[in-house]
Amino acid sequence: FGSRFVCRRPRLGGPPPPATMALRDIDLELHRALEVDNSKAVRELLSHKADPNASSAKGQVPLKIAVGKEDVLLCKMLLTYQADPEDIASSRFPTTSEAAMVVRQWGQGDLDAVFGCLEDCVVEAASSHDAVLLGLALASIDIAGGDTERVADVLDERQNSLLHLCASGVGRSTGPTAEADARLTARALVGWGVPVDGRNGKGETALHLALRGMHAAVRGREAGSPVLVPAEPARALLEARADAEGPDPHTGEPLLVEAARAGDLLACRLLLEHNADPLRRNSQGHTAISVCQQPEVAQLLRTSLLHGGTSQGYLGERPPQSSPARVDGHMAPIVKEASVASLKPEFISIGDQEGCTADGLLNQVDLEESYDQDWKNPEIVYLEESFEQDLDGPLPAHG
Repeated sequence: FGSRFVCRRPRLGGPPPPATMALRDIDLELHRALEVDNSKAVRELLSHKADPNASSAKGQVPLKIAVGKEDVLLCKMLLTYQADPEDIASSRFPTTSEAAMVVRQWGQGDLDAVFGCLEDCVVEAASSHDAVLLGLALASIDIAGGDTERVADVLDERQNSLLHLCASGVGRSTGPTAEADARLTARALVGWGVPVDGRNGKGETALHLALRGMHAAVRGREAGSPVLVPAEPARALLEARADAEGPDPHTGEPLLVEAARAGDLLACRLLLEHNADPLRRNSQGHTAISVCQQPEVAQLLRTSLLHGGTSQGYLGERPPQSSPARVDGHMAPIVKEASVASLKPEFISIGDQEGCTADGLLNQVDLEESYDQDWKNPEIVYLEESFEQDLDGPLPAHG
């Protein structure tokens, strides 16, 4: 790292470009974003290959602008994107400037400081779903001989892992690439060894936080907000074998029951697609079907029961299971529960029940015939007729 580690872009021949060369549009936008402290735009422009060393007509480079604004995080991001620290290290910025100190330490090749900067960029990238910055920072740590496994186990003061930070960022970005960015970030973190089912200080997994963000988006949409419900990073976590059956540590409810109660159709689909049990009950004995209030959610859950407890009829082929198939809930006879999707009661004939035999059917017929015979008994007919008469009057004589 430092100036001797900076990988400068090769020139293809001819004299070097003058310092006053007109900036490309993307580089000009980078300068403008830095001037107005738009860190989100800076991240996006750098990820789209804006030049972190492009100099303006006034001799300003992005790193110098960031140091002048005392923006330590932007300095670390620019250095990670290979901004040249040489000019800043020799400049006369105040010794009390933290931003200038970070750049000087990077330029001097202070590996502890360099790794600290890169780790901060990893945390920032995980939180903001910046997959490009995340990959670049992790790769830089790995190439420079850092301990990427230790970075993958980084926890904040609340014991949140990098995946927790990624899941907590659900809904923060609403751009056209927001879903892809969240997915790529989660997959990159899993690939670098962050435990997919790790729990924070409150006992929550990253999937719990991601689903909670989806439910909040559903409530916001119902309140009139145009925000779409994001499927990522929940889908990426489930594909990485996150536990779809783990109960919420705050409510103790199965995740599918919570999703159904929230009316979150997309979350229900994802959980069913990854083997969540639609017949699992909460502590009050309620299933996902019995608590949902949205007709489309109830219809999805009922249809999943017809496909063995998955949403195969809606979402395509069932994904491979990470553990032996559960048979406890699916072997029991299906009970059709009342829901808002049903306009009239539904009944299941005895022939629909599992384990029904010919002897059982004959016993049922015998039982029905015995009732018919009982009601033909003269004594029973007499009692029935007597109740139809005036209860205050004398009963007719019966011989």
